[in-house]
Amino acid sequence: PAAAATLPSAMAGLISMLEDDDRYNRAFASVALRQIIPLDKSGQAVEGLTHFLLTSRFDSDGVF
Repeated sequence: PAAAATLPSAMAGLISMLEDDDRYNRAFASVALRQIIPLDKSGQAVEGLTHFLLTSRFDSDGVF
């Protein structure tokens, strides 16, 4: 029950990390969100990942 109560705030933090300038932070956040999908009844994890994939950008050296 305690973990379920923190899930929305954890997802919000991970979704905000998808906008980070550091590509490693973006990668780790996306992996964590994929793991959360089965627990997420609201669909926020899928929505955040989908938005990230559709709006993702490359670093200046062309590396994601």
